[in-house]
Amino acid sequence: MILANQTFPENRIRAGYSISELARTAGLSVQTVSCLERGGTLSPSAAHKLCEALGASFDDLFEITNSPQRKSFARGRKISHKIKNCK
Repeated sequence: MILANQTFPENRIRAGYSISELARTAGLSVQTVSCLERGGTLSPSAAHKLCEALGASFDDLFEITNSPQRKSFARGRKISHKIKNCK
């Protein structure tokens, strides 16, 4: 599973993008980017599009895991929860 790392939202903000602006620039839906920041997974092609849009490497933005558990970084707090597909 490809997940955003802890610094993904900070990288997005530092690049000057809102969630909707990043989604539009990367050619993804707002729901995809929002879901990603809430602990959802994404496809390799979507990860590639986000790397290009943010001018960052995969390792700067994402992590690969087989774990069904993940930390959410909502409002600056870490909250453990199960990953759910955001559809």
